[in-house]
Amino acid sequence: MTPIVTGDVVGQRATVTPETDPNTQWWWDALARGEFRVPHCTSCDGSFFPPMPACPHCGSTAVDHRRSTGDGTIYSWITVHLAQDPAFVDETPYTVVAVHLPEGARLFGRIAEGKLADGMPVRAVPYQVGGTTLLGFERI
Repeated sequence: MTPIVTGDVVGQRATVTPETDPNTQWWWDALARGEFRVPHCTSCDGSFFPPMPACPHCGSTAVDHRRSTGDGTIYSWITVHLAQDPAFVDETPYTVVAVHLPEGARLFGRIAEGKLADGMPVRAVPYQVGGTTLLGFERI
């Protein structure tokens, strides 16, 4: 995975950080170390996102955390021009992509402005905002 960057996330401003909880803290900690991991069910062999204590496919609690390259393909995207929350007003416009990983999980992150296409290859890029590491993507 690409080293953690600071400042603008792949060409976009970012100031808001997420709230974490006990079910997701391991994921944020791994991302802060520059590791990209996805939750994986050892019962049905499915990967999923976001992290949760049980598999959304089969309900098993036999979940581990598998290392991933963070490489995937764009499934969909949206560019936000009008912030629905005042906290994001200074960040618009920004683009969020839904990325499908080979492991089967689909996750979301910001990407720099520019041409996008369904199936376009991208790579996970961790970036820091206010001391918190977040997930973005870059085209590859």
